[in-house]
Amino acid sequence: MKPGPDSDGAGAGQGRTNYRAYQEMPYEGCAHGDTDPARIWTIATLRGLTPPDPRTARVLEIGCARGRNLIPMAARLPEARFVGLDVSDRHIADSTALAQAAGLRNVELRVGDVADFDDPEPFDYIIAHGVYSWIAPRAQAALRRLCGRALTDDGVAHVSHNVKPGWQRRQAMRDMMLYHVRALDEPSAQVAAARGLLKFLATASSPQDQAYKLWLHAEYETLTHSSDDYVFHEHLAVHNAPSYLHEVVADFQEHGLEFVADGYLPSNFGRLLPEALARDLTRLAGGQRLAFEQYQDFVINRAFRKTLFARKTPAMGIDPERWLTAHAMSACEPGEGPRTWRIGDHVMADLHPSADALLARLAARWPGTVPINALFEAHVSDGFDPSPDRASPAAFCRDLFMLAMNEIIEVTPIAIEPEAPRAQPRVFPWVAAELAAGLGRQTTLHHRSVAIPQALRCLAELADGTRDHAALAAALRGYVDDGRLPLPVDGATPDEVTRGLSQGVERGVARLRRMALAR
Repeated sequence: MKPGPDSDGAGAGQGRTNYRAYQEMPYEGCAHGDTDPARIWTIATLRGLTPPDPRTARVLEIGCARGRNLIPMAARLPEARFVGLDVSDRHIADSTALAQAAGLRNVELRVGDVADFDDPEPFDYIIAHGVYSWIAPRAQAALRRLCGRALTDDGVAHVSHNVKPGWQRRQAMRDMMLYHVRALDEPSAQVAAARGLLKFLATASSPQDQAYKLWLHAEYETLTHSSDDYVFHEHLAVHNAPSYLHEVVADFQEHGLEFVADGYLPSNFGRLLPEALARDLTRLAGGQRLAFEQYQDFVINRAFRKTLFARKTPAMGIDPERWLTAHAMSACEPGEGPRTWRIGDHVMADLHPSADALLARLAARWPGTVPINALFEAHVSDGFDPSPDRASPAAFCRDLFMLAMNEIIEVTPIAIEPEAPRAQPRVFPWVAAELAAGLGRQTTLHHRSVAIPQALRCLAELADGTRDHAALAAALRGYVDDGRLPLPVDGATPDEVTRGLSQGVERGVARLRRMALAR
């Protein structure tokens, strides 16, 4: 995962420190949506807490790597203040360059170890994604101390970590790979050798143990499609120590922090389980929230968590009505047939008229948001649910909660106003900075990481606010002529190529806007 500040231990039998590892093979990283303070706010509010307004918050990211997660957040929230900490000066140099390219003045990037970090002001949100399980025990203790002393009274910390029982089997795979690369020192050679071993094991394992063989094959397929830096830092890292959730929570409780929820909303409240099984687990856990989550990990063999901590003890239940002051958004699009919608590969057919009207309002504003209280008022005026109970704010927000749990809508404290299409399209400043740096994935307005095809990437590079559609088509023609944009132009006349590029610009600009990458 992502680097953590730490200099203890040895990796691959070579005495490699975390610092050296990240100097040799930097971690490119990307935006991690669930670390966004707006999403953290949404979950913490649901649990009865009153987290600070993300728009004016002070945010610390421990292990910020090359800034792929921190920089877009700072660009989207110009009145908030951001601090990034990383042990690698190479990472901090890269993240500083990215911040400067995006024109940011509200972010500070520091080289340092978590044990030595000190700041006179507390932080409203502390993010440690891909750090905790990958550092030495002393550094883990330092991270817990930092969260305990540096978090504001209403603040929330997001700490992701590998968990048992799911990662125990993967630990065996890691041990095998570490043994295999023990004589190698160069990171890319280690990664190639580790992949080679896994491929060999997937084909050579005993046919009598089909479960083991299938698991090895699945792990090999996963590593085949993973980047070298991910394989190196996740599976060949100096440290990688999974824990049970209850163990991690107990360690943070020693520093005055309480378990809030998982940072990925659908992972909470038994959503990953059949309804009957969730009821059984509730009884087994005796009504204790943490016990329920721990038993759920046992059942689903969970390997990774994004745990939220706060100073204040959350409410026992959830209160979706507290979302009434927030905003909602949805990337849903009309499907085939009446009252049918699709979002990604998910199709929703024959929806209740009230849900159909709700999604229509949200779709009309995408990539912008709609105030939830305005949605409720429209819901009441529509008159689809005449009963007093169904027309209540509580019932309406419960319905929104289920839509959010199914990732059909998203709730956020931040209002986003949609913009009319510009005559001269422009990608967002942080997207332009990512493209200029040659980074492989781009970050959306809603802090999602997306991959875009080469043709669309070329268009995005040119969409700097100085070119109209005709100028964009002309510039793309230059890309075709010099080979940067290969197109199937065999047999096409120059006029046909130009017409095709013009039509492609229209579609491409619309797609960039739809993906929330451009104005």
